[in-house]
Amino acid sequence: MLFTCSDSPKAKTRGMLLHGMFLDASSFDELTKLLGEDFGLLLVTFDGHHQKDYQPFVSLKKEVVQIEEYLLEQGIDELDFIVGTSLGALAAFQLFQRKKIPVKHYFLDGGPFFQYRPFRIFLQECVFQTAGWAIRKGILNHPGWVFGMAKKRLSLTFVQSVARGGSCLTKSDIHHICHSIFNIEIQEPFQPKADQLIFIYGEREMAYQSFARFRQYEGLKLIVKKGYGHCGFIAKDPQPYAEIIHSFIEQKPK
Repeated sequence: MLFTCSDSPKAKTRGMLLHGMFLDASSFDELTKLLGEDFGLLLVTFDGHHQKDYQPFVSLKKEVVQIEEYLLEQGIDELDFIVGTSLGALAAFQLFQRKKIPVKHYFLDGGPFFQYRPFRIFLQECVFQTAGWAIRKGILNHPGWVFGMAKKRLSLTFVQSVARGGSCLTKSDIHHICHSIFNIEIQEPFQPKADQLIFIYGEREMAYQSFARFRQYEGLKLIVKKGYGHCGFIAKDPQPYAEIIHSFIEQKPK
């Protein structure tokens, strides 16, 4: 696991950014530029997603424990916010449930909070294994793929992040990720504070369906962005995304 700090001399607010599967921390480069002057940021790259001192992805719990240990070693005993996308949203949610590090706001973007049966996990792993194989074989250099990403308005920064993070993932990494993320439990009593958990979804993404597990609970904030797919809002429009984060930190939610 890699940790990168982006501190501003005037920053009094601390946040942490947790990326999605097939990416690395550089997927937040555009958001970091927008938030960096006001917030001290810690960017995490999960195991399996980086070439430097490569370590395999074993389990989501191991990733979360490493984050907790690093924060405490650095004397960071609380955070103002965490932004987690997809896999990162699940890691952030686990941090919330473990309650080792107090955090005021969790922005859970595109979190697939499903509980799949073994055969469904197997099918999903087949999809991810195919994607991982294609990335390792250089599909990102194919003109058709590049055109498709441009058509979706994904930034070059985001595409390059896929190239770095996705090309590192082994078949074993993908297997362990799949068996970690599709068995997320909601621990009772589940009593988040008002506006502590902010769920963000694109209306067209499948992961949005998993929010049904949370509809019985109070105090949750749900933001659904029309016209976007999985984590498309942050990938395409980081400026309004940053404004949403600012609004909650300043206690003026939009």
